[in-house]
Amino acid sequence: MQLLTGEQFRLHRYICVLLGDLDAASNVLQETNVALWKKSHEFQLGTNFSAWSRKVAYWEVRAYLRDRKRDRHVFAAELVEQLMQQEEQEATDETEVRLALRHCLQAVSRSNRELLRLRYEEALPIADLSKQLERTQSAVKVALMRVRRALLDCIQLQMGCHAPRG
Repeated sequence: MQLLTGEQFRLHRYICVLLGDLDAASNVLQETNVALWKKSHEFQLGTNFSAWSRKVAYWEVRAYLRDRKRDRHVFAAELVEQLMQQEEQEATDETEVRLALRHCLQAVSRSNRELLRLRYEEALPIADLSKQLERTQSAVKVALMRVRRALLDCIQLQMGCHAPRG
């Protein structure tokens, strides 16, 4: 149940991408939830719940399209297939970026990791950060910019892509 609850936003987004219709996506999400509940015995703990639930959602989208194939405002099955493949590639890319980020964060100094934690986990505004760290707001902004640039460069290096710096 926790896995399903945690996956709702991503599933809805995925179905929305495939259908291009927010209302239809909400309806298909409900059907997907029912199907996931009925098929829950098929899911093996320790495997990728996101991938499994997206596959079930894909088949629910296909069923929806089959049932509505006369409606000219519904995407063709071939387009849905292409969108699904693109979405899967983007999910894979996102996972690779997260892994690269995790690796790159290990190379960041303890003080810079703390700066990032305060700014992004604690959501402290720059003014509060500067007071807490006893640095000027300008110095905090520059430090954040430098550590973000270093992380971006490291991630790009890890992923084998080299974007020109501007």
